[in-house]
Amino acid sequence: RLAKSSSNNVNDNDNNQHQTVHNHNFTLAVQMKMTYLHVQTFPARTLTMAKRVLMKPDTTAEQTARALSAIDLLSSHNSHSTDMRASRLLDIYFDSKAKLLQNLLSKLIPLAHSDTHNDVTDMAENVLCQIVRLLQYDVILTPHQIFCCNKFTANPKHSQHQEQVLHSMPTFKPHLVTSKVSDFFASHLPLIRTKAEA
Repeated sequence: RLAKSSSNNVNDNDNNQHQTVHNHNFTLAVQMKMTYLHVQTFPARTLTMAKRVLMKPDTTAEQTARALSAIDLLSSHNSHSTDMRASRLLDIYFDSKAKLLQNLLSKLIPLAHSDTHNDVTDMAENVLCQIVRLLQYDVILTPHQIFCCNKFTANPKHSQHQEQVLHSMPTFKPHLVTSKVSDFFASHLPLIRTKAEA
């Protein structure tokens, strides 16, 4: 009877250990699957965040360069030729600035539709200042720094990071950048003038 009881205890212990190992393996498998699914969302989330950076006003040249680098590296078009990648990044950049400009222009309310003349004038001046800043920095200076000069900081401490970011992007032809800037002004300056006069 003692031998039988001891044998039953051994069998119970084996069953318990087997069940524990099975539960542990199942939990581990679930955790691995959840981690894998979570990691799968990183590229899409990073792309969304990078595009959001481009849509922000007062974005620095460094932030812009890092966002463009992330978009290029995570894009399905990364295998395309350098010229195609450069053209696509320029389109993404200037499209985001066009949307940002449209958002600012939508804040300009014609004086005829307002009761308080002074408040609207102050708001209009503020919005126009933001528009001028966007044109100066986001449309002229930042593209020139990143796309033509391959530089976004003068600080020697950040030169290594700068090289890593800029080397991850395609080479941009200066005449293509100039053409994009000219097209941007040609299509948006009349609209800015019309809104400002209203």
